[in-house]
Amino acid sequence: MASTIASFANFLKQSRTHAIDNREVLIAGVLYKKPERNSLLWKKRYCVIYANELQIVYFLSLEDFERRAIRGKIPFSSVHAWDGKPNGFQFYTPADHCFRVYTETAADQLKWLEVMQKCIDNAPDRKDGARVEYVRPVASSPAASPKGASNFRAKRSDSWREEDPDVLSMAVELEDLRSEVTTLKAELASYEQAEKRYGENALVADRTRRGTVLDDGTELNIEPREMERMRAIFNLFDVQGNGFISEDDLLDLHAKLGEPISNQDAREAISYMHSKSTTGEIDFNSFMKWWNDDHAADNQTEAMRRYQAKFKFLKARIANPEVGNIETEAVGAFPSFEFRVNFYHTGINNERQQISPWHDIPLYNPDGTVNFICEIPKWTRKKMEIATGEPFNPIKQDTKNGKLREYGWGEMMFNYGAMPQTWEDPSHVTEGTGCVGDNDPIDVVEIGTKQWRTGSIVQVKILGVLALIDDNETDWKVICINVEDHYAPLINDVADIEAHMPGCITAIHDWLRDYKLPQVNKYGYEDKCMGRDFAEATVAETHEFWKLLIEQRGGQATV
Repeated sequence: MASTIASFANFLKQSRTHAIDNREVLIAGVLYKKPERNSLLWKKRYCVIYANELQIVYFLSLEDFERRAIRGKIPFSSVHAWDGKPNGFQFYTPADHCFRVYTETAADQLKWLEVMQKCIDNAPDRKDGARVEYVRPVASSPAASPKGASNFRAKRSDSWREEDPDVLSMAVELEDLRSEVTTLKAELASYEQAEKRYGENALVADRTRRGTVLDDGTELNIEPREMERMRAIFNLFDVQGNGFISEDDLLDLHAKLGEPISNQDAREAISYMHSKSTTGEIDFNSFMKWWNDDHAADNQTEAMRRYQAKFKFLKARIANPEVGNIETEAVGAFPSFEFRVNFYHTGINNERQQISPWHDIPLYNPDGTVNFICEIPKWTRKKMEIATGEPFNPIKQDTKNGKLREYGWGEMMFNYGAMPQTWEDPSHVTEGTGCVGDNDPIDVVEIGTKQWRTGSIVQVKILGVLALIDDNETDWKVICINVEDHYAPLINDVADIEAHMPGCITAIHDWLRDYKLPQVNKYGYEDKCMGRDFAEATVAETHEFWKLLIEQRGGQATV
């Protein structure tokens, strides 16, 4: 709270003095909104609740409050404590939109909860068709009930339920609902197909489990969404399009996607799949039975274990089926000024086109994970980067003063790269650093155990973010992990990294701080590694900046 305000009581006194309409202020102060996935940072707002109103009126600053420059209004119909952040609470609008916020102190949290609950409790009930100045919410719609006898209909602009529409959040919620509906439809279709063939009784016992049924009636403990992903991988193996795969198909796809396997590994994998086939050919059913059962068998050979490990990483490369049709091609001697890693996409007519890894690879996958493009493999030191100033943005080795750049501080202990379709806007000042963006895609530190090759496109989940300040520019470092890594199920946030990889964040923090010695980099946000929610919101913000860049400069923008 501003230094001119000696206390909360003095602030209330000031607010009443300056109130243009003489409305009584019940509570006022700074609230911080929890960043949500795929939404821009709300940052902090000056929030006020007036007497006889069930809404929070918010302003950008104390000065705006004194001028009555209202930024927006959010109605509330219920309020509860929330432990997702220290001193947090959450409230719902009449339209069931949830806002999660937090205060500076525990005392402020309790005061907000007390005042908001008292407002709700003291609000008079409203009968259908009636209008009073101050009412208790009884429905999610501002209109009178259609069952009532009165034809009275309250206008939204006249109602305390008025709410600024959050178009971005609504679009995200809509996409989530569509995804869930698609999943449920896929499950329903699989059950109906099996019921027609085998009868209803065969499936009743397992209907409480989210699984999938193959065409031959075999029940697998695999989510429908995972099944679709496996179908996409099988289709990539099936280059002939006849519904079957061979040893050569396995070898070719693994080589194409940068995860080559030996002939022995391919032969053993095919042998395992053949054992599950009833026709002597490896179709999708045999492929899925192998993955569901035999990949966890105790009597596997070393070659089979190697192949399964490779296949897991192949899955991480093909979270989005379109990504599976992208391959890389290196041109020029390495290392050299001419060396480039170009990206190509093969379409449905086998038409091969060069694409931009920055602009043409999607940021988000259908399951909500994100894609990471590896520029610098772990345990290497050549500074490779997406060439944002060249057509099609290939990956090249960075140069400085006419020389190819390498890290003199030591080899990278993590895979390093960027997220596609993001941009750190050089005209935007980050609140927590006081610096503008660095004019590049947002950087990624991938902490999984595997070393990725330059140009690999990997499905990762976001864990946290460091706000590095490099040459007076904000240079976000998003910490992620490959979803197929054996640590991935255990790690979902910064605290989990410390629990399962103690010292990892400190090592990353210190390496990035010191790699330019004697110049020492700094960090924003009090040197802290911010958590997953903050990191996801930061990525979403840079995605919005990228959209604006494309609108201004076109789909093949260079910077």
